[in-house]
Order: sequence, then C-alpha cells, then structure tokens
Amino acid sequence: MESEGDTVWGVVWRLKQSDLPSLDEQEGRGEVYDRLQVTVQSQEGVKYTCLTYQMIHYVEEKPSPQYLLVIRKGAEQNKLPEDYRKRLDSIPDNGYDGDVEILRALDI
Repeated sequence: MESEGDTVWGVVWRLKQSDLPSLDEQEGRGEVYDRLQVTVQSQEGVKYTCLTYQMIHYVEEKPSPQYLLVIRKGAEQNKLPEDYRKRLDSIPDNGYDGDVEILRALDI
C-alpha cells in the first residue's frame, strides 16, 4: 500500500527500456501487479525516480518459501542492514512446496 514518508529497504537498479517487457512478465503486470512510478531517497539524501510493482488486489497472507528465499538472497547480496535481514528471517511462510518456474531460471 502506498504511504508517503514510509521507510523501506531495497536496491535501485538501472535497466534499459528494452528490459521492461521481461520484467513486466516476471511480475505478472496487469494480472497480479501493476507498475508504478515512485520517488525514493537514499540514505545519502539522493532522490531517484523509480519503477516498482504494486499488487493489484492486495490479499494479506503468508508468502511462499520461494518468494522469501529470493527476497532474502537479494538482501544478502546487496548488503542490506543486518536487522532488516533478521526481520526477513523471522517471517513465517505458507509452506508451499510446489514448483516455481522462475526459480529454475534464477538457479537458486
């Protein structure tokens, strides 16, 4: 949910315009998520205009273990703060153990 002034942890990536169709497909744009433009500010005070994805019909439920794995790996690889990573580790998952096609492509 949008909320001005919230603090979130993440990584800003520079992508080519030609990468957007692939990213939209991975994010299920138009079905699960919509792309949205936001302004973010780094810890150093630098502002960036970024694209992010927001769930179309928000449903509060536990994430899959596979989703959490990708989020945790990204936080670790990008050296996000330890307290944030510990908080991620404490999130319970929904126990789903089926196949997730995108994970095969990511080689996780």
